[in-house]
Amino acid sequence: SYIVQAARLSAKGETVKAQQLLIKLADEHPDSEFAPLALYEAALNAERRGLDDHLREAYNLLERLFKTYPRDDLVFYARLKQGDLLRKLNDFGAARQFYDSLINSYGQHPDVELAQLAKGDSLFAQGGSVVNIQSAAAIFERLRDLPSAAIDLRAEAGYKWGYLLAKRTPTAKGPAEAAKTDKAVTVYWSVVHDFLLDPAQAAQLGAKGRYWIARCLFELGQLHEEAGRFDEAQQAYHLIIDQHLGGAMLAQDKLARYRAVEGGKP
Repeated sequence: SYIVQAARLSAKGETVKAQQLLIKLADEHPDSEFAPLALYEAALNAERRGLDDHLREAYNLLERLFKTYPRDDLVFYARLKQGDLLRKLNDFGAARQFYDSLINSYGQHPDVELAQLAKGDSLFAQGGSVVNIQSAAAIFERLRDLPSAAIDLRAEAGYKWGYLLAKRTPTAKGPAEAAKTDKAVTVYWSVVHDFLLDPAQAAQLGAKGRYWIARCLFELGQLHEEAGRFDEAQQAYHLIIDQHLGGAMLAQDKLARYRAVEGGKP
């Protein structure tokens, strides 16, 4: 009843009351099988308030879960969330330590790829060195091509690999930079081709996977526009509409610009 009532409060935006109720459950019934879940949900309610103090509060609640119930199944997800909270606090080095610990200690966990992907995100966000960027790219590429990973995660990794290639390309338009941009286009298109246009794979796509593929297509359209390949850009936007992906109205707006200009060039 505590869990259900807290969920209702949280849904109404009363996250403080929900958090207090969940902590009360953990305090008064520490031996309950629901106590670890209560701490985890309390941390999520603290995180939803968004300020740095709330993120630290969420982190401490998850640390309590880890120390009090070290063998609970939620420990993996609690540690993963702690890494995510540290990233929100811009402590990317500490976040990477959490992800490395999960990768090393839970190598056979069914969701270990989430920690690997998060490590890649941390490396990319931290930047600062060629090694960080190359390491992030290697992680994204491996997960994109990993047959055993969930297809939605593979689509996300593919988008992030392409985005890294595109955004880490210098603005100068020499042959090397053009080659990197072309590779980003190839990576984006591989995600669309392999996961959306292949019927067997598309049948496995969830909402998250379709979201990341839509982002691939928008980035493809933008890269094609910048390179003057306007027909290819329009094809990318048409695919968003034809495949009923998120952002269809934005894609229609982009196509309208082409129709409004003679020759189809904005």
